[in-house]
Amino acid sequence: MTDNNYLIEDTRLINISSSSATSLVNGALKSDLVFDFKNILTDEDNITHTTIGITEAQIPSSFYTVNEYNNVLITSIGTITITKGNYNSRTLITELTARFLALSSVMVITISKITGKLTFTATGSTTFYFSGSSAFEILGFDSLTNYSSINNVIVAPFLLNLLGIQQIRIHSSAFSCYNSSSTNMGENNLVGVIQNTSPPFGMILYRNSQTSHSVLKNKQISLIDIQLLDEKNRYLDFNNTDFTITFMMTIFRRIKSSKTLISILKPILQTIETDLEKIPDKSVPKPESPKPEPDTTDNTTTDNVMTDDSNSLDMLEYNNLI
Repeated sequence: MTDNNYLIEDTRLINISSSSATSLVNGALKSDLVFDFKNILTDEDNITHTTIGITEAQIPSSFYTVNEYNNVLITSIGTITITKGNYNSRTLITELTARFLALSSVMVITISKITGKLTFTATGSTTFYFSGSSAFEILGFDSLTNYSSINNVIVAPFLLNLLGIQQIRIHSSAFSCYNSSSTNMGENNLVGVIQNTSPPFGMILYRNSQTSHSVLKNKQISLIDIQLLDEKNRYLDFNNTDFTITFMMTIFRRIKSSKTLISILKPILQTIETDLEKIPDKSVPKPESPKPEPDTTDNTTTDNVMTDDSNSLDMLEYNNLI
């Protein structure tokens, strides 16, 4: 047999849970973790390449719409710090009004049902400053512009944005691939992206139906680091709630000798042969050949044979003479 090269796939599932992480790098946020595995992947001569992909994930929607990245508003009256949490327009207006009152300022805040834009009406001249104000985006203000009141009124140019986290980006240096993102306009350690389809306090259930995988850069892996970021590459705050993710690693190995294939097939063929020998013989017996019928032909000459047309009276007389 001529030697040929055979490419085989060695597929492995790697399940991780934040509850069993070796190290919680950012503590109760639980979005930067390390898992101390042993020899998940070793550098071997017959490995051509390895791929990695996310097969499924169960991630709680325990992060907030208003969080540490978007809850500060700097004004001429003072600094407004919005309490972290999930809001709709009504509850957010209530929260903002209370925060202005805490600064001894009466601020009437309304929202247009047609445009979805906020209007702030103060008792005097007021300015909102973009520098240091992380809440500009959700309140509908441009992040590079200061806004001063006209007749004590400030109208946001854009609509109120309480959509919250839209994507969960899973990064890993151990599982680093050749993926790219517009966030840094180049390659990064992005492994996969999961869309947030769950309402607040629900559960995101993800399954990779297309089994899309990426080629790994690393040839040897023991420690696995995992980071869960939002669409702006900021760490998520899971508020000490756990998640699980299952990765599929496929190692492609090249077998160079046909003897290796024979060694694999030989015991399989021997097993089949043994099983066949154990099957009882249930073949149908061959039918016996029919026995030839005896020859009843009378050898008497034609002259002595009496036919049906012979005289029956002559026959009767003959018999009576015997």
